[in-house]
Amino acid sequence: MSHSFTAIYLAPEGNKKLPLVVWPHGGPHTNFVNAFAIETALFNLLGFAVLQINYRGSTGAGQASLSCLPKHVGDYDVKDCKYATDEVLKRFPIDPKKLCLMGGSHGGFLVTHLSGQYPDVYSVVVSRNPVIDVASMFNSTDIADW
Repeated sequence: MSHSFTAIYLAPEGNKKLPLVVWPHGGPHTNFVNAFAIETALFNLLGFAVLQINYRGSTGAGQASLSCLPKHVGDYDVKDCKYATDEVLKRFPIDPKKLCLMGGSHGGFLVTHLSGQYPDVYSVVVSRNPVIDVASMFNSTDIADW
């Protein structure tokens, strides 16, 4: 079963090849919205393009999208992030040697997965409070899929 997902690409003006911050949100059941965000504006002012990914399982895309992620965590969401990265590389002036992953909580889990599965693609990884030690979380998490 396939479900679509969305992503928001924001970049400074111009045709210069830019470094890219790939930023899957935390949650997983939340989303990025089309609204001003100071962090994204700062990255753009510093010359970075930003890709905010609402992978399958994000809110705002209907119940089918939410329901497809349980039992597929670390699979569908990771594939969506890699696909979004590949599409941005095809469509926009991005320096493929300057790809940064950034995420917190479930986003931290995703960027950790992405950096492990694609070690030659991403050159920088920023992972805040990632969900990576599943065994220690077994009795302490409120996320049922874990």
